[in-house]
Amino acid sequence: MNGTIALNSELMQNKVFDYAERFKLYILLLLLASPQQVPADNTTTRPQVITSTSKLSTLSSLTPKQVRNALRALQKSGLIEVVTSHRNTTILF
Repeated sequence: MNGTIALNSELMQNKVFDYAERFKLYILLLLLASPQQVPADNTTTRPQVITSTSKLSTLSSLTPKQVRNALRALQKSGLIEVVTSHRNTTILF
């Protein structure tokens, strides 16, 4: 996996910075985000991650419950948008 991300120091003002699980998951999602992963109907060109809670749990070494809670908190803070279906979870930035 190759990739780089740039972080703005304003992230330190966000509540996500105060919680290790949320911050860890957010950084993981940024590293996984790919603007090339566009759905077949081409509805968006925003960077996104198409994954599952269990896969995020494995990659982040967090429990599935911690991943769900962190995703909920990140969504409430406005950093991500989560779209779930019975097949996968899509995270938009």
